[in-house]
Amino acid sequence: MQHPIIKVVSRFVALLPREEAFILSYFTKQHYKRNEMLMKEGAMAQHIFFVVQGGLQQFYVDDNGVEHTCNFI
Repeated sequence: MQHPIIKVVSRFVALLPREEAFILSYFTKQHYKRNEMLMKEGAMAQHIFFVVQGGLQQFYVDDNGVEHTCNFI
């Protein structure tokens, strides 16, 4: 079975097996709990996330305390 990341990349470019292995060497599988924050406000991004299962909401809170969704994956 093809890895989900390779499946997406393969839609745009043909990869050799060694290239697939190279790409996957940069990723580790992580599990997060519901409502767990991946990044806090003001933090510098240290990771790239690829959602395989579940959902992800990107949002910010404005000066009035109102939450605004930017992306929903």
